[in-house]
Amino acid sequence: MSIDLGPANHHAALCISRVRWLSLHMRYTLRKDGIWEDLMQELLSAAFEAWKSGMDDAETRRFAQRRLYAFLKSYGFRLYLGGWHRCEKTLESVYPDMFDRGVAPRDNSPVRLISRRDDHLECGKGEDIVLDIKDKLLFYKNRKK
Repeated sequence: MSIDLGPANHHAALCISRVRWLSLHMRYTLRKDGIWEDLMQELLSAAFEAWKSGMDDAETRRFAQRRLYAFLKSYGFRLYLGGWHRCEKTLESVYPDMFDRGVAPRDNSPVRLISRRDDHLECGKGEDIVLDIKDKLLFYKNRKK
């Protein structure tokens, strides 16, 4: 798509240069969906507005980037982790009862991890372990002083 904007050609080149930052996959997606021509038209209109407003190069680039962001957002794309992605609806949002099989949900309550029996103390070593821990604690307390 080549349009001669006359004295605004420099601004048009600055605006269209913003497309350079889109990934190849994104450009392919835009062309496949038929949005590419709309994007070029949007950037050329941004270039004409920038020329008419008398913006310098840096302002024109920022203006084109804002228009590009608004354009892609209006078509359902979102900026995520440094790249543009189309937010699609999940199957669960379209079909809310998709995973409903008519079966009651499983009980996911926490399981008691501590045994009620004191088998670990019956062997006679439990008391020795407690005394050993107390001795170590006293040793470390006295060492700090």
